[in-house]
Amino acid sequence: MRFTTMVMFVGFILLFGVIIGINTAEEGIRHIEGVPPNSGQRAFSIQSQNGQVGIDVLGKTYQHELPDAKTWQALKEKQKDHISFLSRIANEMGQMIRNGTKNGLEWLLQVGN
Repeated sequence: MRFTTMVMFVGFILLFGVIIGINTAEEGIRHIEGVPPNSGQRAFSIQSQNGQVGIDVLGKTYQHELPDAKTWQALKEKQKDHISFLSRIANEMGQMIRNGTKNGLEWLLQVGN
């Protein structure tokens, strides 16, 4: 029980540190860009209406028509055929890591009870 508590405590401390680090990095980026704090400006935003999608990236707007369902399905099928061998291995390793982490956490929770 004590070990589980310590691991959870260290995990929360690390998570808190990551959150503070992200916030500090964002403030630094805003300072360098000259954007006032809490200005609400985002790096990108996406709007879709009337069969078109508009993407605003750092103040520049790009417009594009959305493909119909048949074209969209054909693009997805074509993309599946072009996934490289290394991408497949990386995806499988990622899935194994997710499953291992999930099983490890479930085991820790069972041991703690």
